[in-house]
Amino acid sequence: MENLMNVGVTTNKPNTDFDVLCIHHNDMDGYTSAMCAKLSPLWRKKTFKFISAHYDMEFDFTKLKKSQYVFILDFSLPVQYFDELVDRVGIDHIVWIDHHLSSINKYKNYPNIKAVPGIRINGLAACELSYLHFFRSVVQLDETTLFDPGMEVNVNGCELTLESLLAPSMDGLFPKAVRMAGLYDTWRFTTYEDYMTNLMFNDGFYAEFERPSNESCEFWDAFFDMKLSQEVTNQIMTSGKPIVDYKNRTFVTNLQRAGFECYIRKFEDIDAIAINTLDRGSFIFETVKNDYEVGIVFFMNADGKMEYSIYRLGKNPEKSILVNKIAESFGGGGHAGAAGFITNGTLVVERK
Repeated sequence: MENLMNVGVTTNKPNTDFDVLCIHHNDMDGYTSAMCAKLSPLWRKKTFKFISAHYDMEFDFTKLKKSQYVFILDFSLPVQYFDELVDRVGIDHIVWIDHHLSSINKYKNYPNIKAVPGIRINGLAACELSYLHFFRSVVQLDETTLFDPGMEVNVNGCELTLESLLAPSMDGLFPKAVRMAGLYDTWRFTTYEDYMTNLMFNDGFYAEFERPSNESCEFWDAFFDMKLSQEVTNQIMTSGKPIVDYKNRTFVTNLQRAGFECYIRKFEDIDAIAINTLDRGSFIFETVKNDYEVGIVFFMNADGKMEYSIYRLGKNPEKSILVNKIAESFGGGGHAGAAGFITNGTLVVERK
């Protein structure tokens, strides 16, 4: 596995004029998690510094003060960086919310990890976990159970299992837009209609959203409002539909023109297809999803590094292929069905 401490040249040196350093993943789930924290009742009057993070990033925490807080949302740091944060601000001034199983397992034996505030549970998206933590003061009891002090007492008291939170009957616990962002990030849909709806929401989100900041923003205020969230969801969907329609027309042509069957280095037995493009998402492979086990999207970024997104497709569904394990072998991570990694210009796919 590549050493993330030595990958990349981007250094983030936080200034000292803020209350909270918020490090979040640079995708819809991460952006939503960050603004969920910022707009929550306890933290909305605090000054945030946001770092939109990826795994090809270095950090400089030397200017942090004991009085400051660090939120790590939909993201995980290399252990060396986490050690430094504990030394500089204290374990009680760190909030870590994550749902990536590879990251959670990485810290399973970390000293006093259960004392770190936040929620680390696989199944829900980070934005859903962030809403539960920051808006409802939910705490984690174990790997599959949470405790909500604000819920009416029922047969299980105020305990919430992961299974119950995933059920459609729990949709009303979240603002509509938060739930939609969570459904997309964790790929929780079964019908083609739901699939297309979630694609429209994702593309519409990027057309409408504003990057996390301390400034008041009508979009984000409505996003987390239980009454207004449906309206902003409709707005996002309206923006997303023509984008998905366009992609639906162009991806077929692009895949026919530039896609190729390939071997994956170290995983040559996997039946894979790859395409060199800036676009991302398993939707790219929709027309061939049952012909291959894995789909790979890659491109070279401005720093000369190769960025990869890898997806589990539909061929041989009975075969255990966890793409997050593939990504981990190259220094990345993610979910069983979708993951990513970055290399120092190394091409890990080879045309058959």
